[in-house]
Amino acid sequence: MRSNPLLLAILVTCLAAGCCGACMPVTAPTPDPGPTPNPFELTPTSSAIVPVTGGGGFTVAWSPSGKWIDISTKKGVTIYNGNNLRWVKIVTTNQSLRDSGFGINDNVVVMIDSNYNVTTWDLDTSEQLELRNFIEIKQIADLCPEGKFETYPENHQLVCLDEGGQADLDNSRHAFFKQRLLVEPPEWVSSDGSTWAIAYNTGHVVVEVYKIASGKKIDQFRTPDAVLKYFPLDFSLTLSADGKLVAVGDYADNVTIWNTGSQKLLYKCKTEFPIKHMSFSPDSQKLALIDENDLAVLDLTGTGCTFVPES
Repeated sequence: MRSNPLLLAILVTCLAAGCCGACMPVTAPTPDPGPTPNPFELTPTSSAIVPVTGGGGFTVAWSPSGKWIDISTKKGVTIYNGNNLRWVKIVTTNQSLRDSGFGINDNVVVMIDSNYNVTTWDLDTSEQLELRNFIEIKQIADLCPEGKFETYPENHQLVCLDEGGQADLDNSRHAFFKQRLLVEPPEWVSSDGSTWAIAYNTGHVVVEVYKIASGKKIDQFRTPDAVLKYFPLDFSLTLSADGKLVAVGDYADNVTIWNTGSQKLLYKCKTEFPIKHMSFSPDSQKLALIDENDLAVLDLTGTGCTFVPES
């Protein structure tokens, strides 16, 4: 078979011009995937940050089943869906709120005002169900066996004293548990009553964790990021319901989650806003984080900092 001089000339010209890609198939180069993200240093996308309706958010809590998220605000209680972070409703009040949360089921919202008056509300109808006074300062002494105590109004801390006037740590923790409404970060009691944590500022946040029944310290650790030493309350602390997880958030947008009893750091995440308050979901699989104007939720079922997007 005789070769075709014209086709041969075209092939030679093409090879000389470096256009072999047009003459024969080539394998496409594999794109560079870029650096592998560190699962402990992820930052949420903007879709994961939900504005707090009404603003002025200062505490956050979950309903018993984890269906709803409750945020105490200047205008009352703002409710969000715990699965998709959609706004549900606002239950307004004329009083200045101190705290809020849920009753024994998902449909009863509890509000505590600055005078320790407790009102319960039906979430479906927004109707008030009950009004009662929860505590008066003169009754606090009944929580301590010797009837002697000291209070620290700046962080609502209550310390029981023994007969000699010395601090009685075991009974102080018991008093904290019985009057959880008096406990604000940086102290926290797990909702099952098993574990107590306290944090303080040394330039880093130092956390101590105790078992309430025995009074035994089971953990102490220091967060990796420095915080402003001159602002001792510029961080937040919370425990999971069973006391097995502790979370620390600060005003530098950092949150760290630890396994209590092992000093093991599980997560270190960035939130895009300073953390004012936090709360674990009842099943410990999510962590809600707020500042005055923002809400974000961490999904703790994976191996890194996954933020639940609004959907």
